[in-house]
Amino acid sequence: MINTKRRNTLQSAETTGTSVPPASFRIMLSALIIIVAITILSSFTSMPYGRYVS
Repeated sequence: MINTKRRNTLQSAETTGTSVPPASFRIMLSALIIIVAITILSSFTSMPYGRYVS
C-alpha cells in the first residue's frame, strides 16, 4: 500500500511537474519573447523609418 502510494504520487508528480509544465512554459515563454521582440523591433524600426520617409 505504502509503496504503491509512493509510486503513484511520484508518477503523478513526474507527469504533472516535469513533462507537462515545461513544454507549455517553453511555448508560452517563446511566444511572449517573440511578441516582445517583434513589438520592440517594430517600434525601433518604425520610429526612424517613419521620420525619414515622411
